[in-house]
Amino acid sequence: MAPGTRSTPQSQHTQPAQPTQAQPAVVPRSTRSTTRAAALQSQSDQQGPQHGPRAARPAVAPRTLSMTPRSQSAHQSPHPAQQPTRPPTRALPKEIDHLFSDVLPNCPDMKQGIAATTKAPTNADYNKHESKQLKYVVYAPNLVDGLFDHVDDWASVPFGKRTASSVALWQANTDVDSVQHFLPPEINSEQDIRDWVLRGLLNPSLACIRAVEAKGLVGLKRKKNKSAYMVSAPGKPASIPDELLVKASARHKPVLTMEFKTPNAMGTEVFSELTEQLQNAHRVVRFHWPHKLNDEEKVKHEGTAGEEEEEGGEDEGEEEDEEDEDHNDDSDEGEEGEQEDEDEDEEEEEEEEDEEEEEEESEDGQEGGGAEEGKVKGKVGQSGMYKETKLLVQVWGQMLDYDVKYAVLTSYACTIFIYRDPSTNTLYLSRKYKPTSIGTRKAVTAWFAQALGLIREDLFQLPALDEHWKSEMEKHFPPMVDPEGTAMGGLDFTMVEKLKEIIRLASSRLEGQQARGSSY
Repeated sequence: MAPGTRSTPQSQHTQPAQPTQAQPAVVPRSTRSTTRAAALQSQSDQQGPQHGPRAARPAVAPRTLSMTPRSQSAHQSPHPAQQPTRPPTRALPKEIDHLFSDVLPNCPDMKQGIAATTKAPTNADYNKHESKQLKYVVYAPNLVDGLFDHVDDWASVPFGKRTASSVALWQANTDVDSVQHFLPPEINSEQDIRDWVLRGLLNPSLACIRAVEAKGLVGLKRKKNKSAYMVSAPGKPASIPDELLVKASARHKPVLTMEFKTPNAMGTEVFSELTEQLQNAHRVVRFHWPHKLNDEEKVKHEGTAGEEEEEGGEDEGEEEDEEDEDHNDDSDEGEEGEQEDEDEDEEEEEEEEDEEEEEEESEDGQEGGGAEEGKVKGKVGQSGMYKETKLLVQVWGQMLDYDVKYAVLTSYACTIFIYRDPSTNTLYLSRKYKPTSIGTRKAVTAWFAQALGLIREDLFQLPALDEHWKSEMEKHFPPMVDPEGTAMGGLDFTMVEKLKEIIRLASSRLEGQQARGSSY
C-alpha cells in the first residue's frame, strides 16, 4: 500500500489505514464527514443488494446518509426543526407558564342565610361634590385581555438557580392542589370568600410579580421597600376597601383597591343588563349619583313624581280620617288606651316594612340584581336602590379616597376589573372572569402589573368612545326620587333604549335610500 493512502473498503477490517506525518494530526470535521460518507457509499455500491438478514440495510442507508453538504447547513441541526410554541421573546419560565394556564375549582357551597345585601351609600357618599361624582360607565370586555401579550413579554425572563426552599415556597403559594386543601370547604360568611380570593387568586399573582421582578424564585420573600405587598385598609371615616395593593417604595402608596363580596351579594349575573345593552365598547351609559334632595330640587320635582305622591297621599289621608272617626266612636278606654293602640299599630307596620325589605333584598341577591327583579315595592319611580348602584358607589368612593385608577371587585365566583378615568369621571368595567376559566390568574397578574407600573402605560389602551352617543347621554334626565326625598340614582338605561331606537330607524332609512338609489 502506498504511503499516505487509505485502505479500500474490502481491506478495512483486516488492515486499518496508518496515518503518515504528511497527514494533519486533526482532520477538520467537514472533511471527516465527507470522507466517511463517501467511503460508506462506495462500500454499499460494491456489495450490491444482499439476501437474508442484511437485505434491509440498503433501505436504511439512504435515510442515514441523506445529508446536505456541510457548506449549506453549517447552522442546521441533523434533526428536523420543531416550530416553537411561542416567539423567542416569550420564553416564559415553566412556573409562570403553568400559573397562567391553571384552572381553579368552583366556589364551595354556601350556607342558607348568607348575606345577600350590599352596604347602602353613606352620608359622605351622598354629600360628595358634583365634581367628584361618578358620571359615566363603559363596558369594555377587552380591558384586561388586551394586556395579555404585554404581560407575556414582561414575564419572559430567564430564571436563575432554583433552590429547594424557593421551589417549595412557590408550590405552597401557587399550586392549585396545595392551596385548595387548606381552604374552607363551605362558605358561611364573607371571611371564607376572602380566604378563597386571597389564596386562590391574589397571592399567586403577587408571587408571580415578585418572581419575575427578581428573575427567579429566590425573590419570593418580601424585602422592605423593594417588594410589592397587599394589606388591609386602615380604619378611617373614608371608604374602606377590603384590601390594598401597595407599590414597592418608601412611600407605601396604594395603587389598587379590592372589594370582596359573597356570591349571594354579587353573583355571576351582576351587571348583566350593562353587558347585554352595551356590547359595543364605544358606548357609554349615564350614571346618576344618589344624593339627598335640597329644597330647590324638591320643589323642582313636585310637578312630576310629587303630584303622584300627593294624589296617593290624599286617598290615604281620607282613609286614615275615616279610620280615626270610627276609632274615636268606638273608643271607651281613654286616651292612654288609644295611645297604646297607635304605638302598637306603628310598631307592627314598621316590622312588616322591615320584613318586606329583607325578603326583597334577599330575593334580589339570589336573582343577581336584575333591573326589573331588583325593585322594592312601595317606592316611587325606581323603588329601591339597585344592587349595581350600591356596588358602583362603594367602589368609586374607595378609588377616589385612595386616589387610585385600578380596582378589583370579586366574589371569587365572579371577578371584574375596573379602571377609573379621573379626567372624565368614568369607570371602565371588564368582562366577568370565572375561576374555572383558563386565564383568570393571568388576568389578575396583568392587572396587578399594570397598576404597579411594570407594563408601559402607553401600551394600555382604553376603547375609543362614540362622542355623539356620549353627547346624547349628557342630556339631563330627572333623577328618580323615593318618598324620603332621596334621588336613588344608578345606571340610566332609558336613554340607551331611546338611542338604540334612533339608530335603528336611521339605519332603516339609510338602507331604504340605498335600495332606491340602486334601482335607478
